[in-house]
Amino acid sequence: MTDLKTKIMRRVYFIWFGRKVLPYVISEIAAFAVFMYFLGEQVYVARVMEYATSILSNNMAHPTVFASFAVNLFLRTHLGVQLSIIGSAAMIFFLFRNIISSAIQLALARGETEFDNKTL
Repeated sequence: MTDLKTKIMRRVYFIWFGRKVLPYVISEIAAFAVFMYFLGEQVYVARVMEYATSILSNNMAHPTVFASFAVNLFLRTHLGVQLSIIGSAAMIFFLFRNIISSAIQLALARGETEFDNKTL
């Protein structure tokens, strides 16, 4: 009887995941991909990394120096690139937020649907 309950609950959790979580995750991944594609079209990433290593290799690896370098580099880019960077960061935040909240909801749902053998 326990195997049957386990199989049924797995299907219920799978359906819940497919209806509640999957659409948000897919849309956030798609939006992230669009932002990253636009960023890749506008910015030559290898050149940015080369520039960053040349700046940071001059004994300037202090976190505040790197932060000011990153902010200065960000502010000197075009508006479209800035929006793409902000959009990509937002999509990563929303993706992790949805995954964590879904995991918590699943754990709570599992706790509520635990059956003890006395009720059956």
